[in-house]
Amino acid sequence: MNGSGGESGRFYRCRTRATFGKDACPGLVVRAGRLDAATEAMWLNHVTALEYDDPGLDAIVRRWSVLHNVEREARRKEVMAALDAANSRRDKLEHDFYVEGALSENRFKALTAEQTSVIDSLEREATELSRQADLTIFFGDGEALADAWKESTIQDRRMLLGCVVKSLTVTPARYQGDSTPIMDRISIEWVA
Repeated sequence: MNGSGGESGRFYRCRTRATFGKDACPGLVVRAGRLDAATEAMWLNHVTALEYDDPGLDAIVRRWSVLHNVEREARRKEVMAALDAANSRRDKLEHDFYVEGALSENRFKALTAEQTSVIDSLEREATELSRQADLTIFFGDGEALADAWKESTIQDRRMLLGCVVKSLTVTPARYQGDSTPIMDRISIEWVA
């Protein structure tokens, strides 16, 4: 569906109908606010009902952590790159000493000890940065989760929906002005 609209309100319209015409699809138009509110309510209810060790909840917690701690994630990536480089340097030292015979034993031991110290330090930092706060408790609190959802961008919301929603289908209204509750027209297939 595509979003459209302006002063009179935003709508979601069937993309297939807009692209290929009414012969390809009978079409669907629904008020964006109405569908967004229903989707939010269904997502919040589903996520707060997930068990502590549910894979869907774990995926949401991991993604939420990355989204809301950008500096920590950037530092983790830097540390992992530095760790890879340090391991490569140590491997090259071993190659130069054992295979090429290009280093004296004393020089090899000194340089290897130095690289091992760097690697140990980076591994400790990487382990610390990989630890995440236990946000599962936060996700069990419907009020806190609703507040965080409201503060999220549309891209964040789509990503969070994608963690637990496999598909969302909206059936068309039976007629213009149909007062069928939107919840009765939505069908969600949950991943978890």
